[in-house]
Amino acid sequence: MGLEDGRSASAAASRPHRSRNPSGELPAPAAPAGPSSSNGGAALAAGGAASSSYERIGLKFRGLNDDAHRCNAEAREAIGVLADMFDPLGPLELRVAESEADELEALKLYRDMNHLSLAGGITCEQVIRHVESTTVVLYYKHPEADAPICVTAATFSLRPPSTMMLRLLATHPRMTRKGFARLTVHFLKELCRALGKTQILVYTYPSSASFYKAQHFQHTNPHLQRADALAAAAAAAASGGG
Repeated sequence: MGLEDGRSASAAASRPHRSRNPSGELPAPAAPAGPSSSNGGAALAAGGAASSSYERIGLKFRGLNDDAHRCNAEAREAIGVLADMFDPLGPLELRVAESEADELEALKLYRDMNHLSLAGGITCEQVIRHVESTTVVLYYKHPEADAPICVTAATFSLRPPSTMMLRLLATHPRMTRKGFARLTVHFLKELCRALGKTQILVYTYPSSASFYKAQHFQHTNPHLQRADALAAAAAAAASGGG
């Protein structure tokens, strides 16, 4: 089910793949070790002649010093600035899931919410670690607790020119209906405004549609929009007739 937020009009991927050679160039391959016999020597000579036709190989990595990398960097910088809005709330802290520990906390929440696989057999791990995805985690510390716990995680990607794709959103099973997910969605709306995005698009289960509608999302499917309007009209007529 596709839903989008129209109210953000007032205004994701994992960290980029790294190569061991930042220049993106590989040296010419060395001649492999082989037997010292004459036949072996002939084989090595043939291989050496073939490899000597080039001196180096240039590789281009997606997410490394390209538009995707710059887009991710801009989003993370904006998240760091906007996260200050949580300072007055005291026990709450929102940050980018850049460490392995934060990624594992996000995966735990997605698994607890039964987000084991997505359309096409895509796993949550693949979504989180995709080059275009960014994951944020919200931590809450109870006054009597020794350490904070991860209560909400959200993974998104940015689509040019003006869309944020909310890929995953989950809340700790013991922390549902306490406003943490709503607060995270509100943060993502503010992030969209800061980045010049005009809409948030989310594909969700029908059981979660009521949550997004309460956050002012609308169906992108016109047939579903019409069905919602008919249902609302029928409910109004029933209440008026009673």
